[in-house]
Amino acid sequence: MTINEFEFQYTLGTTKEFEFQYALGTIDIEDLSDISEETTSKYILTILSNDKNYFIRYCVANNPNTPVDILTKLSNDEDWLVRCNAIDNPNTLKEVLIKASKDKDYNVRMCVARNQSTPIDVLTYLTKDENVYVKYNAKDTLLDKGIQV
Repeated sequence: MTINEFEFQYTLGTTKEFEFQYALGTIDIEDLSDISEETTSKYILTILSNDKNYFIRYCVANNPNTPVDILTKLSNDEDWLVRCNAIDNPNTLKEVLIKASKDKDYNVRMCVARNQSTPIDVLTYLTKDENVYVKYNAKDTLLDKGIQV
């Protein structure tokens, strides 16, 4: 049963079925392959944001329907791929981008540097990053905004 089939059940008032199947672990990861689709409800995304499998959290962070508070939580995930997807999500708050600009992993800082919503002062700060890829992406994003560094 795919997420969209669960969504159908959810709209019929059987959210307990999803919660029950999920708690039992009877939902296969292949059944969750469409988590990133916009049709996945905020309710199910919220539940799946706590999954132990990083790939599930990665997909939740990628979904444009993921609530802002869940994106904020996922921006602090232990896995850098999950953090990057949360940073890349267009609904991520600027405050989260600012905090993530100081992430220990250069991949996360590079995601911040690529994000068009990152404030100019943060992008300018990232042009001085120790990592060449972060610097390049920050400069490129500033150029996209019409600012030469």
